Amino acid sequence: MEKKGWIYHYGKVHITDLETGKVEEWESAERYFKVVGETIIIYRPSTGTKTVLPTRRYKVVFVKEERGCHITKVVCYALGLPDNCHQLNELRRFRDEFLNKEGYSSEVEEYYTNARYYAKKIEERAKFEPNIYKFLYERYIEPAVRQIEQNNFREAYRILKEYLNFVKDM
Repeated sequence: MEKKGWIYHYGKVHITDLETGKVEEWESAERYFKVVGETIIIYRPSTGTKTVLPTRRYKVVFVKEERGCHITKVVCYALGLPDNCHQLNELRRFRDEFLNKEGYSSEVEEYYTNARYYAKKIEERAKFEPNIYKFLYERYIEPAVRQIEQNNFREAYRILKEYLNFVKDM
C-alpha cells in the first residue's frame, strides 16, 4: 500500500454514526486513514482490511492513549542513565529547537501518539534478543546525539528516522 497521503494512528478509534448517535469503539490497532471525496477509507495492515465510510454519516475520532517515550526507555535500559541525562536532554533540545520549529511537529505528534506501541514492540523483541536496547542505542541513538551536539540537525533527523523505521518494522 502506498502510504503517501494517509494518516497513521495506533490506538483506539471511536466511530460515531451521525444519524443514530451510536458510538462504536474499535480496539487499539495499527491503522491508516484517508479522506477521499466524501468517504473515509480506513486500512488495517495486520488484517489487510479496508473499511469505507461516508463522511456525511460517520465521524471518526482518534482516542489518545497514555504517551511515553521509547527512546527514553532505550537510553535508560541500555546505559542505566536517569531520565534527565545529557543524551536525553540533547534529544529534547533537537525536538524543541529543530523538529517543532522546522515543520516536523506532525511527526513529533505521531511519535508520541504511537510511543507505547513502539515501546511494546521493543519489549517483545527484548524477550528473545536481550541486547536490543544496547543495539538500538549504539546504532541509532548515540550517533544521533553526536550529530545534535554538533548542531547537525538534518543528519540527526535522518538517523532517527532510520531508527523509527527499524522499530516499526520489528
